[in-house]
Amino acid sequence: MISTHWSQRRAKHKRNWFRALRTDTKIPSSLPVRVDELNRLLSDSAPEDVLKNDRTTTVACVTLGDRKVVLKRYNPRNQWHKVKRALRKSRARRCWDMSYVFQKAGLNVSPPLLMLEDRLGPFRRNAFFVNEKLQGKELLDELPKMSEPDRQKVKQAITEAFAKMKRARIVHGDMKATNLLWVNDELFFIDLDASERHGPWSLTWTANHNKDKKRFVRNWEDTPEVAALFSNL
Repeated sequence: MISTHWSQRRAKHKRNWFRALRTDTKIPSSLPVRVDELNRLLSDSAPEDVLKNDRTTTVACVTLGDRKVVLKRYNPRNQWHKVKRALRKSRARRCWDMSYVFQKAGLNVSPPLLMLEDRLGPFRRNAFFVNEKLQGKELLDELPKMSEPDRQKVKQAITEAFAKMKRARIVHGDMKATNLLWVNDELFFIDLDASERHGPWSLTWTANHNKDKKRFVRNWEDTPEVAALFSNL
């Protein structure tokens, strides 16, 4: 079972001219913290463990002793993209920060273990993010197969999640049902690299919150009986 107390621990921060590193105090001892070693873990992954590999991200499930983790590397799309993002917060750093924001708002996420930015002074290059591998089912596949009582549990969890997001003014930014996992009758969010927290005077908060809702409902266009669950979302 995933612990919900990790967000109360103080993370370790290290930064120098060539890297910015954040790690959880419970990081597996066998998890490397160097760019070349993390790249090697990805390149050595078996094909069945590679979850995604495209121009923007490379993601693999990695076994470290008795623990499974998800290792994600954010790749610059091209030279212009690399320059454009060099001085902005990396997507790995956003995942790290927003994991704590979500959890403190009462929204379940996988515990983050490591965030590493490959840097040259203030300029960011590749970035890595590692979190615990959740043993759950993607809502996209699982919800249509559920019994009616279990569907009602999901409906309540989704309704409560949007209420918590509204109170905390949090936007996920990519509410595909593949980014929502059902784990031991609880809802978990993954892929937080597009998420953000809006300030009290944000002019875009309402529009983005509604966009999250509309994207979630669109997951069920081909399953009207599921879509009906969320007609009053």
